[in-house]
Amino acid sequence: MSSPSRVWGNQAAIERAIEYFLKDSLSVHHPQCVAHLHCPSLVVSQAAEVLINATNQSMDSWDQSPSATIIEMKLIEWLRAQVGYPAGDAGVFTSGGTQSNLMGLMLARRCLLRSSGALHPAGRSAG
Repeated sequence: MSSPSRVWGNQAAIERAIEYFLKDSLSVHHPQCVAHLHCPSLVVSQAAEVLINATNQSMDSWDQSPSATIIEMKLIEWLRAQVGYPAGDAGVFTSGGTQSNLMGLMLARRCLLRSSGALHPAGRSAG
C-alpha cells in the first residue's frame, strides 16, 4: 500500500480501513475463535471507548479526567462493598494482568521495605 498522494474524505478513509485492515483482522467475536490473551470486547465497553476518545480523557491525573476519576472511585466503592471490605479501603483499575501483576509486586516490595525499616517517610530520610 503506497502513501496517498491526496487527502481522503471520511468515507474513503473508512473504505480503505476495511479493505486494508479489517477484512483480514482476527475476528475475536467469531464463534470458532479461541481468544488468546485478548477476549471479545463488550458493546458497552466499545461505547465507553468512543466517549473517552471523543472527549480526550486520560486517567493520568484528576485535571485530565475528573468525571472518569469519580466513576472509577464510585465503582471501586461499590465493588468494595460487594466483597465486604471495610469502608475506606481503596483501589485502582488497571489495563490488564501484566500491569496488575507489576503493581502487586511493587506494593509487596514497598510493604516489605516499610516493615523492615528500610523505607522511611520523606521527613526521616537522610540527606
